[in-house]
Amino acid sequence: MDLTQLANLGEFVGGVAVLITLVYLAVQLRQSNEMAKANAIHRAVNTWSAERRMRIDDSMSGVLAKAHSDESLSRKEEIQLRGYLSELTYSSWAAYTNKRFAANAKRIAPDAVARQIGSSAAWREAWTEIDAELRDHDLGEFADLVNQRIGTLSQ
Repeated sequence: MDLTQLANLGEFVGGVAVLITLVYLAVQLRQSNEMAKANAIHRAVNTWSAERRMRIDDSMSGVLAKAHSDESLSRKEEIQLRGYLSELTYSSWAAYTNKRFAANAKRIAPDAVARQIGSSAAWREAWTEIDAELRDHDLGEFADLVNQRIGTLSQ
């Protein structure tokens, strides 16, 4: 075997090694994407679950009932209401942005927030701060959808 044949053999082996590396990286990338999707679903479900736990908590359920009936809220209750609405909003946003959820999550998620906000003045007041927070974090598109739904539901 002369030097040219060895060079050709080395080039062939190098090409095969590059091809094997590319296939390996493609498999790794696919697995990484699947893990990221599974983690996103897990996070979205956890946030919905946290919102549900907040809703059934004794002290929180009283605040929610007062907010729905437009009874005056203490400062502490206003803070609790905003915390609850923030949790609901971010869990809805997580579902909205997660492609693994049903296609109708694009419609349902903003509606879930809008239904709460449209139910009373206390909710709308709490929403003004959450709306600003969303816009500060580049989530204005979701805030706009919620605001559109509020307008639609109030008509």
